[in-house]
Amino acid sequence: MRSTFNRVLTGDLELLSYDNKWSLSGYASKVFDPFKSDKTGSAGLFGSYNVRKFNFQMGHYHIEKNYNAEMGFVPSYGVYPGQNAFLATAVYKLYPKNKAVFMMGPRLDVQNNYIPGGTLIDKLYSAAYEWRFLNTTQIKVSYNYVYQRMTNTFNPVGAEKTFNEGEVYD
Repeated sequence: MRSTFNRVLTGDLELLSYDNKWSLSGYASKVFDPFKSDKTGSAGLFGSYNVRKFNFQMGHYHIEKNYNAEMGFVPSYGVYPGQNAFLATAVYKLYPKNKAVFMMGPRLDVQNNYIPGGTLIDKLYSAAYEWRFLNTTQIKVSYNYVYQRMTNTFNPVGAEKTFNEGEVYD
């Protein structure tokens, strides 16, 4: 009898500097599926630099067309022929002499996703200011710019305007 379950083999590596300022995280994963045998991998590499006042993070991950671990969410599965994502975050931290707020400051986030041919499919740019309180409450005010490429004809409100597959609307 042939198994209908897939198997996943993943390797993960976490590296930290002796003072915990630098970190590097990477993974590689391969799905062994009896129905789809090609393009079933995923890999990613992420790094960060973290000190009291600054935090910088950068990363990249690649997901092939047929990667499906059958647990959790796999971005773009069944929509795109795989994807490459590039992301970065920068945070500046202030520590006020306030009894309620223990940390606050600005934050910038950038993420661009591409399909293997190099076509941009998603991007997110965010500028925010955050306050973190001693009672674990967090408040964040942000401005977000989101771009998503349409994969099918889509009409969000009625027959007046239809967005066609591949059409760019900004």
